[in-house]
Amino acid sequence: MASGRQQPGRPSRSSCGVRAVRRRDDEGNADNVPRIYERLIDEHDVDLVIGGYGTNTLLPAMPLIVERERFFVGLMGLGVNNALLYPNYFAMIPTGPDPNAALTEGFFALAAEQTPRPETVALVSADAEFSRNPVLGAKESAVP
Repeated sequence: MASGRQQPGRPSRSSCGVRAVRRRDDEGNADNVPRIYERLIDEHDVDLVIGGYGTNTLLPAMPLIVERERFFVGLMGLGVNNALLYPNYFAMIPTGPDPNAALTEGFFALAAEQTPRPETVALVSADAEFSRNPVLGAKESAVP
């Protein structure tokens, strides 16, 4: 709050022990991500990491996060933790426990009810992790 008063029900800095909030801009470039997270964890001693936006900038951070055993909150990352199954990763995306299939399963369920039922489907994606993951889910959903 601008007045400096604590909001009811909200912890103050002193009561929750937060020393400082650090922010770094990855500029949407996955190549910048590992060094940024390394600095935040090693130089600034950050315990809780709230990731960048999307799979393409979250995924490159995962090896370091796992190695340093930090709690990691990923914003809108699709399937970021599928391979590693890191228990301290939390995904903030409304896709449920099977994020790859979640974006496409409804389309295939609807297609299966059509007459005549479609026999083929074209799957096209960009060459980026976020685009590839729904295609993997679509392949699973398309198999009868």
